[in-house]
Amino acid sequence: MLFKQKIILTAIMAFAILCMTGTVSAANYNVNNTSYTSIFTSTGISSIFNLNGVDYTLKKGDTFTFMDGIYKNVAIILDKQVSILARGNVSLFSDGSSDIIQILSTANGTHVSGFNINGSLKVNGNNAIINNNSIVSSARDGIKISGDNVTVSNNTINGSTLSAVNSAGNNAHIENNYINSSRKDGISSSGSNAAITNNKIYYGLNGINSTGNNVYMENNSIYSSSNDGIISSGNKATIKSSVISFCGKNGINSKGNNANLNATNVTWNNAHGISSSGDNVTIYNSSSKYNKKSGIYSGGYHANLTLNDANYNKEHGIYSKGNNATISQSYTHYNDMNGMYVTGNNNMVNNSYAWLNSYSGVNSTGIGNKFSCIESKYNTLHGIYLSGANNTVSSSTLSYNTLNGIYSTGNNAQISYSYAAGNKNNGIRTSGNNATLYFIYDASSNSQNGIYSTGNNLQMSLVLGANSNKWNGIYLAGNNASVWYVTANNNTKNGIYSTCSNLYLYTVVSAGNNTWNGIHSAGSNAIISDVIASSNLKNGVHSTGSGANLVSITANSNKNNGILSSGSKVNIIYAKTNYNLLNGIYSTGSNALIRNSTSNSNKQNGIMSSSYQTTIYCCNMTKNSINGIYSTGSTVKIIKNKLSSNSNCGINSYGYNALIDSNTIYSNKYGVHSKGSKVFIYGNKIYSNKIHGICSLGSSSTIFSNNAYSNRGSGIYSTGSSAYIYKNTANSNYQNGIYSAGKSASLFYNTASCNKGSGIYSTGAKAQVARNTTKKNKVYGIYAKGKGTRMACNTSTGNKKKNVKR
Repeated sequence: MLFKQKIILTAIMAFAILCMTGTVSAANYNVNNTSYTSIFTSTGISSIFNLNGVDYTLKKGDTFTFMDGIYKNVAIILDKQVSILARGNVSLFSDGSSDIIQILSTANGTHVSGFNINGSLKVNGNNAIINNNSIVSSARDGIKISGDNVTVSNNTINGSTLSAVNSAGNNAHIENNYINSSRKDGISSSGSNAAITNNKIYYGLNGINSTGNNVYMENNSIYSSSNDGIISSGNKATIKSSVISFCGKNGINSKGNNANLNATNVTWNNAHGISSSGDNVTIYNSSSKYNKKSGIYSGGYHANLTLNDANYNKEHGIYSKGNNATISQSYTHYNDMNGMYVTGNNNMVNNSYAWLNSYSGVNSTGIGNKFSCIESKYNTLHGIYLSGANNTVSSSTLSYNTLNGIYSTGNNAQISYSYAAGNKNNGIRTSGNNATLYFIYDASSNSQNGIYSTGNNLQMSLVLGANSNKWNGIYLAGNNASVWYVTANNNTKNGIYSTCSNLYLYTVVSAGNNTWNGIHSAGSNAIISDVIASSNLKNGVHSTGSGANLVSITANSNKNNGILSSGSKVNIIYAKTNYNLLNGIYSTGSNALIRNSTSNSNKQNGIMSSSYQTTIYCCNMTKNSINGIYSTGSTVKIIKNKLSSNSNCGINSYGYNALIDSNTIYSNKYGVHSKGSKVFIYGNKIYSNKIHGICSLGSSSTIFSNNAYSNRGSGIYSTGSSAYIYKNTANSNYQNGIYSAGKSASLFYNTASCNKGSGIYSTGAKAQVARNTTKKNKVYGIYAKGKGTRMACNTSTGNKKKNVKR
């Protein structure tokens, strides 16, 4: 009795120790193509099985090694956690009605490795590992997964009727597999948090079709899928370092939000290389070339496209349709349409290159887009084409394009800190209203205009060079333009050409050496101020519009005129027009005002005016080859000017009713030469001229209160009828003080002294000579020989030959 108790106690202790130390460890079994059937039944794994005449009890985690051979009509159902491994060449064939291997949801942690599976494998259990298998000719999915945390690696899967791998479980790892010729997707993944890496996938419907969130895809190589190489519709996907080519649709089709596409190489696809329609997508450091649509298509909001190459595509390099995108450090060359096509709004494109595209380097139709640090060259159309409103271009180089460097048709465009040189049309062309251009470093050597603007309300400033263009340096056709601080030299037409009304052009640093005019303004009410326009082959400034104000113009050494103005009511103020081959200033418009200007050493006239009601005030004309002022218009006012050393006349006036008032005129051939009728010559100081001080040939002229002295002809020489010569002083002239030959002339209150001829010499009939004073003249004091002349109350003393002769 005591002995039995000891045995029972020992047994109890042994059982307790066994419980504390855990279960008996898993076993390893070898099976062949006949013995395996005693273990793997149509309902699962036998809990107790006989192998080689020995009964065994299945334990969790047992390993079954299948020996080399062909296994037919296989339908292995794994309902418990085991490992099944192949040794040698183990080929499994099914009857076609079921999966060859099926891992049930009760068999978590199962491992299947090394088999040649001629059919399909189904994984419902979690934490399974499927690796190093060859799966061919599956009538359904090669591997179908519904369990979580499954790893599928280093498998070769060929010719699946459906997908090679179809995973619906979460946290799947699908890696290092070789997949070929699936009729549906190479890999189809609908679970979240999958990792799909290092797979080679050929000739499927889609290479990878991922619908789950947070999927990570890296280093996959996908070739010749019928649809997309990768299609990803889940959020927060990562597609990285993959090579995708020759797909029937897109290389990558990313539809989910917050995706990250990094370092992909996508080529020769029949649609887009990369197509992204989700929001907040990042496409980084990727190369997309030779695709039949765009290299990169982005349709979602807040996309970030950085450091991408998109070259040689049949449509656009990058096509951005979404709003608020950022495109940076992109290279878009040799595309059959645009380098970058931006149709969304409020996008930012910077530090990017677009060369040799068949359309434009950049084409933007959206609103509020900003382009900075763009280099766009050698494109068949434009460097940048903007058709939307409120777009901005800054710090960009846009050169050698077949049409324009920049062409903006939208309103409120801003272009700054940019170069636009060597383009076949214009450097910069804007047609929208309210454009702003500032700090244009260079708009030179273009085959048309450096800058061409047709929109209204242009604001332009700091154009440092609009030079050597085949047409004009700057061409302004819209109204209300404001232009400040520009340089426009050596252009084949004009430096600046404007047809706009209400132009405000000020501080033209230089508009010189142009083949036509330095500045040509044809619009009304222009203000042109603080300009240097010299050495042009036509005129320095040519203004044809009415109401223009030309202020502080320096226009020297031009082949025609310094300033040519044909509009009415033009003001020319503080001009300096010297050394021009025609006139310093030539005004043909009515009601012009020319004042406070200097016109010296011009080959014709200092100022030439041919229209009526012009006023020339307070100007200085010296050493001009013909006249200081040459005026042919009527009702002209020439007031307070200084005219000296001109080769012909100080003032040469041909118009009627002119007023010549308070001028200082000396050392010319004639001081004043007037041929028009009803001219009023008043208060002038005229001396030391080579012939007459005043030569008046027109009828009914008034010569009043002038001081004409020391002239080598007569002080006053008048031949017109009905002249009124009143209160003049004519002393020390080389001929007569006053000579009057016109009929019915009136000579009153004049003083003529010390002249080498007569003081007053009157030959016209019916003259009236009264209350004049003549002294110390070398011939007569007064000689009045005209028929019917009347004389009264004259004072004539000390004249050498005779005081009065009739």
